[in-house]
Amino acid sequence: MISDVVLANCFRNHLREAIKINEERKPRYSLLSNGQSEAISEKLISFEKRLLFFSFVFANFDYKSQLFEPYGISITCDDYVSMSTVNKFNDFWPEGAPNVKDYVDFNLKQAKRLLYSAYFDYQDLKQVLSVTKDLLKEVEKELRYNCMIRHALESIARIAYMAPIQEATLEAKGEAGAIALAREMVYGHIFMLDTFNELDKMAKPLNTQGIPILCQDVPQIPLGNK
Repeated sequence: MISDVVLANCFRNHLREAIKINEERKPRYSLLSNGQSEAISEKLISFEKRLLFFSFVFANFDYKSQLFEPYGISITCDDYVSMSTVNKFNDFWPEGAPNVKDYVDFNLKQAKRLLYSAYFDYQDLKQVLSVTKDLLKEVEKELRYNCMIRHALESIARIAYMAPIQEATLEAKGEAGAIALAREMVYGHIFMLDTFNELDKMAKPLNTQGIPILCQDVPQIPLGNK
């Protein structure tokens, strides 16, 4: 029975943890960058606070996820990696600053076109996973740039990978709906790529100086269930 299940709010908790970490790190980055990082931190925190608000109103993924918990499936907890895995704060990258020549100018327009095409043409998200893996290869060439875009793509890939596994578990119990919820979550990520790309471009000058803003402020997201 659902009354015997502890309902989780992992999506909201993820956002609350992210806001807390970024608010704590904001003055440290500001000191390092002589205030140049302020706009980045403010944009990121404001974005996360808006997402938290919308999670109660328009994108209540946790509520929908809770409906499946009596069947042993916790979609938002499986799909959103805890912020506790975020790297400790470093003033500068231990390995040094990246070479700006290695910066990849992410083609946002093309990426969204490919992702939306895969999203609308195939319901099972397998094509979305394939497209996302290809896009990740581009932004993984230099891990000290494009960190928010890479984070978003890793999240899309994980959601798309986990969805059929979660759906199969539900189907074995005569239920369904995991893929439908995963599609909502994936769509939200694709829609938000513009903001992630803007943040990466704002961070590029500081990343080039060796300041790992954004890059050390998001958890690394594994593809599989681990």
